[in-house]
Amino acid sequence: MFFSDVHFLKYLKTAKNICLCLPEEQTGLRIAKYVLRPILQNPASSRRLVLFLEKSLATNFDEFTKANKLFYSNKENSNDSRPSKNMMEKIRLSKFDVFMDWNTEFHLGNAILGAKSRAFVRIGFENSHSDKFFNIELSKTENGFLEETYSAVRRMLCL
Repeated sequence: MFFSDVHFLKYLKTAKNICLCLPEEQTGLRIAKYVLRPILQNPASSRRLVLFLEKSLATNFDEFTKANKLFYSNKENSNDSRPSKNMMEKIRLSKFDVFMDWNTEFHLGNAILGAKSRAFVRIGFENSHSDKFFNIELSKTENGFLEETYSAVRRMLCL
């Protein structure tokens, strides 16, 4: 199925179920929290944003009691191996329209989960493997700010 850029952007703006894999490293996680704070404090009732994060990082988001969160352990989803069958099934059954991985370094587990999610839009950072898993690739710039990239994606999704 072919979508023009206009239809693709319209799809992003109207997506109802969005999964956001939060960064595992502290700097990226802190910036993601800052960019997402307004959305997490007052979530829109017409859209479902699910934060996907490692269990040990959960305390960073305790203040957002209304936010949907899906936690994983390193055993269920790691950077260097396939996710567990249980985790893949949870993601697949969630029926996401958009699956985003905000880890700036390639995360094999998240990439596989994105592919298994059956989401029409899969967003991740560009690297040598990303084109096999994501249909929108975000560029890392040497002099750019991660906050700008996260904010641009947030605006693109009208979050």
